[in-house]
Amino acid sequence: MHLAEGRVEIFHNNEWGTVCGDAWTIEDAMVVCRQLGFRSEGANDYDYAWFGEGIGAIFLDDVSCIGNENVLGECPHRGWEKHNCAHSLDAGVSCEQDIRLFGGHSYNEGRVEMFHNGGWTPLCDASWGEKESVVVCRQLGFPIDGAKAQIGAGFGHDRENSLRNDVSCNGTESTLQQCAHVGWEEHICNQSQLIGVICGK
Repeated sequence: MHLAEGRVEIFHNNEWGTVCGDAWTIEDAMVVCRQLGFRSEGANDYDYAWFGEGIGAIFLDDVSCIGNENVLGECPHRGWEKHNCAHSLDAGVSCEQDIRLFGGHSYNEGRVEMFHNGGWTPLCDASWGEKESVVVCRQLGFPIDGAKAQIGAGFGHDRENSLRNDVSCNGTESTLQQCAHVGWEEHICNQSQLIGVICGK
């Protein structure tokens, strides 16, 4: 499973600031992962500046999420910029990615697969291009310079159902789920439409 992890920071009043790890829980981490477009299942919470201390403002303290909120700001908290905290308690999270590259010759390339209904399923899209590939590379933490799309079974094929979606990205999105799309649909894919991506190293 691919992980995305780090210190939690929020953009507020035109600057980035941290979140205090006082009473930071798995429910809080689930909301952060959901807000960023990752799977909330498998989220992990960290405090005591596990990913290093931030600088500048501390925007939230005593966050108390139920776990089903869409953004962290919806959760009860002490109030914006109201805290009795220090950066030594900065909160962090790790989230499970629901996108992976599979079947490539190196770690930065492969068939694009999505975690769907409890398993990994290849993506299939005849209109996939460079912008969509850039977003996948960014989401997985790879350099986006030189990101390339490969349509067809160049990274192997899958005889089972694939996920078809007419995804259209502008190339600046953080995750594939943020791109315009019409919904994920399972079907038997034409192998010539399987999506592959090569990311920078």
